[in-house]
Amino acid sequence: MLGLLFSTCSAYSTTPQQALQQPDPTETALLDASKQALARTVLTELGTAAQYDLYLGNSVDVSVQTTQGAGFREWLHGVFVQEVGWSHAEEHYLSQLEANFSEAELEELLNLAQNPLFQKFLQVEAQSYGDAGDERRRLLEGVWEDYNSGAINPPPEVLR
Repeated sequence: MLGLLFSTCSAYSTTPQQALQQPDPTETALLDASKQALARTVLTELGTAAQYDLYLGNSVDVSVQTTQGAGFREWLHGVFVQEVGWSHAEEHYLSQLEANFSEAELEELLNLAQNPLFQKFLQVEAQSYGDAGDERRRLLEGVWEDYNSGAINPPPEVLR
């Protein structure tokens, strides 16, 4: 009888332990939502959306000759932002942050992103990119002219 009681108690006592070992789906969903919100906040604080859309200017720089007016380049950049900009890439960025960083690491990144010195660095970096635009466009146009005139030739293995 004592053995039966002991085995019954053991059976009941292991069930709660097993339940503790199994993650609660509700708790997991809340942690995932919390981590996603944290990842989104990190991206917001870093200004990733604005940087992503700003760097679409590279595509405009490659697509448009320097003789095109600034108004046309600005219009085309706006089209690129609308058609292939941040709103189309945000979920990918979020999933990458969630997959590659722990919640503690995301907290650390958030602290860094909120650091005034780091924010200043990001602003200067974005301004530098903008300031280099005319020179970048001039150099890119030169590369394309050289390519189109045969002065720059791709190696045969990349033409296959």
